[in-house]
Amino acid sequence: MMKVFYAFLFFTFLAVDTSAQKKPLDHSVYDGWQSLGNTYISKKGDKVFYTISPQEGDGELFLKNDKNETLLSLPRATNPKISFDEQHFVSLISPPYKDTRKAKIDKKKREDMPKDSLAVYSFASKSWMKLPNVKSYQLAEEDGRHLVYLYDDVPEKKPRKDTTSKSAKPAADSSKVKNERPKKPTTNLAVYRLGTGRDTVFINVEAYEIDKTGNYVVFTRKPEEKDSLGTTGGVFRYHIPGRQLIHLASGKGTFKNFTFDETGEKLAFLVDKSPEKSLQKDFKIYYHTGASADSAKVLVSAATPGVPQKWYVSGDAFLRFSKNGEKLFLGLAPVPRVKDTTLVEFEHAKLDIWHWKDDYLQPQQLVNLRRELSRSYLAVMHMNTPTRVIPLADETLPDTRGTEEGNNEFVLATTDVGRRIETQWQTGSYQDVYAVSTVDGSRKLIVKNIRGNVSLSPEGKYALWYNREDQNWYAHNLAAGTTVQLNKGLNVSFADEDNDSPDTPGSYGTAGWTAGDEKVWIYDKYDIWSFKTDGSQAVKLTSGRENRITYRY
Repeated sequence: MMKVFYAFLFFTFLAVDTSAQKKPLDHSVYDGWQSLGNTYISKKGDKVFYTISPQEGDGELFLKNDKNETLLSLPRATNPKISFDEQHFVSLISPPYKDTRKAKIDKKKREDMPKDSLAVYSFASKSWMKLPNVKSYQLAEEDGRHLVYLYDDVPEKKPRKDTTSKSAKPAADSSKVKNERPKKPTTNLAVYRLGTGRDTVFINVEAYEIDKTGNYVVFTRKPEEKDSLGTTGGVFRYHIPGRQLIHLASGKGTFKNFTFDETGEKLAFLVDKSPEKSLQKDFKIYYHTGASADSAKVLVSAATPGVPQKWYVSGDAFLRFSKNGEKLFLGLAPVPRVKDTTLVEFEHAKLDIWHWKDDYLQPQQLVNLRRELSRSYLAVMHMNTPTRVIPLADETLPDTRGTEEGNNEFVLATTDVGRRIETQWQTGSYQDVYAVSTVDGSRKLIVKNIRGNVSLSPEGKYALWYNREDQNWYAHNLAAGTTVQLNKGLNVSFADEDNDSPDTPGSYGTAGWTAGDEKVWIYDKYDIWSFKTDGSQAVKLTSGRENRITYRY
């Protein structure tokens, strides 16, 4: 009995002593907390990488195989990727945190800040290649042959000649000795063939984009210094296999938002050639195909049929081809009012005026201001007959969502105009949902005055939504124009059972769709359910509720 008592005392004192040695949890330990990020699994499933990063300081990337063996580690890795053929690992390497911090404290200019470098690792040869002063890089989504990257070429300054040596010229002549003026630094684009070495370099490049197939690179280049007309600058398209360079558009201006179709043959981009000090931008969409050898042509402008009066091509919208290349989605916007430069700014008061019938509270209006000034509205052009733009949204029906491929006829459009005040005290507004045809722009009302999330099925055959008011799931057949309640007759809740806010509960969301939009998988608190989208079948795929186990995909 005494042995047990002494043992108890020993472990009690040990526990007290151990707890006394623990470092107290205060503000000084926060920076050491680590987080997991940049997780990736290769297509074959035999490689994974992830980064471990502290709250403040330098993180580290680890790449492992399916046996949990570390193949490589890379400190300060950012934007890591594995090539399409999974033969190479590529990543930027950020400067050490302490160097960047010191440069900020010293208020160094942007061009003098520490710069990233690029690391390329070959799994076959187990060797590294590292390049300095790299600003960004891109890999083709469906090609593992090429890497393109943008880097700063900063020539080294030649050292001052030693005038103190015996062989130096007399002091009278040494006053004429000066540092030799280096050539100016340039930002260059390199097309690098993985495994063999650099292929081609283009100087004075500002922006670039590689297509999915890895056959084409498009980039913008600054005009030469003495070129006042900008004829040497503009947009260039380079065919990598054929090593052929085409000058698509010249002149001074803004060139951006390059987008290729799936094949890489079709290219569209935004161009604004307004005078530099112009207060009104005039963006146009230029178009080029890989088969043509001439320059790009204007495809859409404010004068194109279908563009509403006093509207123009938005310079803030992204361009996107449908997967089959038959449609080009773009953004339109009302022409903004030009600022009156004759008014002296300091002679005019600035006021923020709010009315109780405004859609949003004044602080939210100020937060949303930049987004609203750059708002655009979806439109489409059919590339088989590229003569007319079809608007799909406007100020009364502003928000749209389509499928990832964009081949289907309809997009969903929603509007909550006139019903936004309620969002000041509740989650989400009531909205009307429409199906808008990309063929002629016609609109069909799907459901009116619902509050909940609405989505489009992957092939665009169904609209799916959860209604917070009755806490049910619905599917609408866009072709037939019919709506069914998916969970009808089921004695189970699909609403958030743990909702603790003074509002109607939301849903647990969806897991995905099956091929052909035939079925949709929906979560309840514990399980995954499979619903046929015509409402004819509901099947519980898991047995979580019985065992209090939550299943998620």
